[in-house]
Amino acid sequence: MGSIEGSLYLEGKSLKGDLVNQTGLDLRDSRLVLGGRVIRIGRIPAGGTVHIEEKLEGLNIPPGPEMLLAELGGRGNQPRPGDPFFRERQILSENVYGELGWPAGIQFIGWHDGPPGVFEVAGKPGQREDCGLVLVKQAIKMDIAAGRFHLPAGFITPRRGDLKYTALTGVESKVIYDGHVNLVYNIDDAGIRSNFKIEALDIQYIQGQFASPVEIYNCQQDKWEQLPDGGRRITADELSRYLNDNKVRLKVAGESPAPYPVWPGLAVEGVVS
Repeated sequence: MGSIEGSLYLEGKSLKGDLVNQTGLDLRDSRLVLGGRVIRIGRIPAGGTVHIEEKLEGLNIPPGPEMLLAELGGRGNQPRPGDPFFRERQILSENVYGELGWPAGIQFIGWHDGPPGVFEVAGKPGQREDCGLVLVKQAIKMDIAAGRFHLPAGFITPRRGDLKYTALTGVESKVIYDGHVNLVYNIDDAGIRSNFKIEALDIQYIQGQFASPVEIYNCQQDKWEQLPDGGRRITADELSRYLNDNKVRLKVAGESPAPYPVWPGLAVEGVVS
């Protein structure tokens, strides 16, 4: 079986590009998943091409299985056989995340009714039924056009767990952990393949979203600082305090109340040379 060919690029605040279905399968209910946004594509016949042009603006929340399941429709947390998209929901709930537990860049998701073409459904006439269903999931490459760019909040999904880092002023290794949830936003996870310079960061979340204040790590002064409720913009002259090796570190006291984990979003502004 082939793959989804083509690539996407970010131009300012718009995602553009062309994708070609070279899987050899007719696909339906196709979508692109990027950050907290789902772009509906629909049907793509085998060999067909789809043009993508989507504005990426506004507050986005990091994606989770429930978000994608809700996009498919059908029953909520307890689907039953025969419900719309029952089989799709069962498959998708196990296949949203990558190997390390977070979505990998931009993901393409599409469905094919029938076997994948490597085998045939056999049986006596009138006594066979093709119940095959194929999930096509693939990471799509993204580049950024020369000039200014804007990665919307939710595009970069934070990694969770104990946070380790190497001090800027020495070779000793420190561990930051105090019972809160530590989040590491790695801008390199966005998969930008060009040379780029970061000019500003914007940490976004809804006022009152978290029971306790969200904190950001100041790597220059080796301390945590409380953020205003609702987030904060970090300008160019402040970047060296909070950005180290293209990583930003936040600390929250547990998850926000929602059907699935919702963390603060990190928007990134910069220039590609």
